[in-house]
Amino acid sequence: MAVVKCPDCGRDVSDSLKACPHCGRKIEKSTDLITATISIGMFIGIILFVWVSLFSSPPETPAENARKQERDKPTEAFSMAQVMIEDLLKAPSTADFAPFDYDSVQRINLTTWKVKTYVDAENSFGAKLRTWVEVTLEEDAPSQRWKCLDIRKLE
Repeated sequence: MAVVKCPDCGRDVSDSLKACPHCGRKIEKSTDLITATISIGMFIGIILFVWVSLFSSPPETPAENARKQERDKPTEAFSMAQVMIEDLLKAPSTADFAPFDYDSVQRINLTTWKVKTYVDAENSFGAKLRTWVEVTLEEDAPSQRWKCLDIRKLE
């Protein structure tokens, strides 16, 4: 409920009244709030439409999904090799691994991978040493689990 000026007599009247009690002129309701609400709603609707249009992608086909999984296998093998190396360290919380590089991962066959990388980690005396390691691992595709076949320290 707002107080407005009557356009005829200029006196203050409530906008909830249908007519000015002083001169009888019909009081028009303020449409500014309604117009603003509709405008804001339309603006938000347009923003949501643009957002969904730009950032939604069509669902992947099974072939696209298989290609994506195959493309991610070297990264997955590299990450699993790091986990297997950490299991052997005296101080795994101090481990700093080499960044991922496609050249450090080699596919031996369909399920077997060889990863050559280094790890900087503290030994039993607290000295941080760099050790080059070669990990051979195998993925069990149905269970999506990895098994360590061999870990060798490189000289």
